[in-house]
Amino acid sequence: MRRLWAFLTLTVLICSCSEHTDKHPRVPETSGTLSTNEATATQAELRVPTAAEVQALLARQDRIAQQPQDAALRRELGQKALDMNAGVVWSVGRAKLPSTSASSHIAQSQAELAARVDASRWAAYLIEWQRNDYATAFGSVHTNIPGGEVVSKSVTDSTCLVLLKTSLR
Repeated sequence: MRRLWAFLTLTVLICSCSEHTDKHPRVPETSGTLSTNEATATQAELRVPTAAEVQALLARQDRIAQQPQDAALRRELGQKALDMNAGVVWSVGRAKLPSTSASSHIAQSQAELAARVDASRWAAYLIEWQRNDYATAFGSVHTNIPGGEVVSKSVTDSTCLVLLKTSLR
């Protein structure tokens, strides 16, 4: 019963915070850097991070979680995750699949939802850090989780990763 309540709570949270994704077509993955150099980037010009860049973002997020007081690490993540020209924040969420039911569709859906919540939390931090010059320590942001669009996901035997695109505006 407790798991059902947690699942329902997360579902309501995500549904109430997310934008309607049918309005925003998915952008295919391409190679290059995270930042766009054009000042007038449009949705069609937006470049999605590569798999290697997603892993680099995740590694930076992990380092911040281990060293929450290090503003230099927050700034380093912000330089890679924020595309100011396009007004976009890229964040990665991770969730573990239960080992007993990793192949279950329900378990995968729950893990994807949890990964999306994790990515949304990172997006909230990145938006806050961009606004206050990275002064707020990790673990101390108390704000609404912004809506975002899952651009890609990867599910392995034990983990689900999602790449979330969130608007800075």
